[in-house]
Amino acid sequence: MIWSSVSAGGLPEPEQRQQESALSASKRSLQKSSVKLTDLMRVLLGIDPIKIPSEEDIDRIPLPSVVRDLNMSQQYAVKHALSSCPVTLVFGPPGTGKTHTLVSIIAALHARGDRIIVAAASNLAVDNIAERLIEMKLGITRIGHPARVLETLTSSTLEHQLSTSDESEIIRDLKREINQNLAKLSAQGKERIRGKARGAVYKDVQELRKDYRHRERGHTRNIIKAARIICATAHGAGSRQLENETFDVVIIDESTQAFEAACWIPILKAKSKLILAGDPLQLPPTVKSIKPCPTRPDTKKSEKKKTAGEKNSIKGKAPPPGNAQSPDEGNEEEDGIKEEVGKAEEGGKKKEDAMKEEEVKEEPECNANETSEDDDGNPEDLSSQAAEKISLKTPPRRPLMKRPRTLETTMFYRLLKNQPEISCLLNVQYVRRVPFISYKHEKN
Repeated sequence: MIWSSVSAGGLPEPEQRQQESALSASKRSLQKSSVKLTDLMRVLLGIDPIKIPSEEDIDRIPLPSVVRDLNMSQQYAVKHALSSCPVTLVFGPPGTGKTHTLVSIIAALHARGDRIIVAAASNLAVDNIAERLIEMKLGITRIGHPARVLETLTSSTLEHQLSTSDESEIIRDLKREINQNLAKLSAQGKERIRGKARGAVYKDVQELRKDYRHRERGHTRNIIKAARIICATAHGAGSRQLENETFDVVIIDESTQAFEAACWIPILKAKSKLILAGDPLQLPPTVKSIKPCPTRPDTKKSEKKKTAGEKNSIKGKAPPPGNAQSPDEGNEEEDGIKEEVGKAEEGGKKKEDAMKEEEVKEEPECNANETSEDDDGNPEDLSSQAAEKISLKTPPRRPLMKRPRTLETTMFYRLLKNQPEISCLLNVQYVRRVPFISYKHEKN
C-alpha cells in the first residue's frame, strides 16, 4: 500500500492523525477522571497539617437550642464538630451515647444551614440514625434498595418521594402510553400493525422513552438537590442518584468497622468537614480472603543455613548414605570443596575490609577533632559523648503517612494514632450518668 504523502515527523498523514486523535482522547479521559484535591482530602492524605483550634475557642462555641440532654463530654464533641477543625473523631465505650451525640451534631449542623450526608458501613446503622432524625422532625431522604430499608422508613425513601410528588403523575402517564404502544407492536393476527403504521408506532415509542428518561432524571435530581439530609451506606453514596453532588459535612457512623476505601466514597463529596464515629476497641472490618497471607522469608534463618552448610563443607562431612559415590568422584568433590572454601575465605576477608572502610567513612569529623583535643581521656567516654552530641543535633523526623499493612487498619484508627488532638472521648455512661473508671485508649 502506497501512501500519498508523508508528514515531517516521518509518519504517514493517516497514521499521524490517528495518533493525534488517540492522544487527544486520552487527555480528555484524564481530565474527566482526575479528582481535584480539596483541603479536606489533602489533610486526610497527610499532605497538609490539620489546623486544630484551641480548647478555649471550642468551649466558646454556643450550642443551638435543638441540642438537649447532653453531658459534658457530649457537649464538647458537638462543639468540636461545629468548630473550624476539618476532622472530628467521636468515640467511646458502649453505652456512652455515640448515636445520640451524632444525632445532636446533625441537628446542630442542620440548624446552621449545612447540607449533610450521613453514611455507615451497614444498612442497620443508617436506619438507626434515620429513625432518630425523624423523631426530631428533620426531613431526610433515604437512598437504597427499599427491600433493605426498615418499614418505618419507607416514607423517607427516594422511591416513595418520587412516586408521591406532582411530577410523578406525568411520568406515570408517559409509562402507561409506552406500554400501550408496545402492546400494539406485539399484537398478532388481524390486530397486528403492518407497514408504515408499524414504523410510526415504533418511532413514537422511542420518543416517549426519551421523554420518560429525561423527566425521571430531572425529577430525581430536583428531589436530591432539595434534600438537606441524605442517609445512605458508604457504598450507596457512590450511586448514580448522587453523581456530581457535594455536601458541606460528611458523617460516617461505625467507621471503625468500615474499610478506608469505602469511607473515601462519601468523602469525595465533602467540601470542608468530616466527622467519624465508632469504637476502635470493638470488632474491626471483616476481611474475607481466599488466598492465605503471604509469609516473608526469614533472613536470619537463611543466613544460619548458609553458615551451617559452609561449616559442614569445611569439616568435610560425608554425604548421606543414599548417595553412594566412587572414590574418584569423592576426590574430585573434595578438591572442589577446597576451592569453594578458599573462595569463601577470600570473599569473607574482602567483606571485612569493606566493612572497616565504611565504618571509617561514617565517623563524623567532630569525633576526630574531639579526640585530637582530649588525647588523655578514655576512648569509650569520648565515643559516648560524641554519640550524645550527634543525637542532639539531628532533629526528630515528622511521622509520615505510611500504607497500612492490613485492610483492618481503618481511617479512624490511622487518624487517631497520628492526630489524637482531634478526638472527642465520651467517658460518661449516657443512661446512669456515671463516668467510666478507665478506658484502654487513655493509657496509650
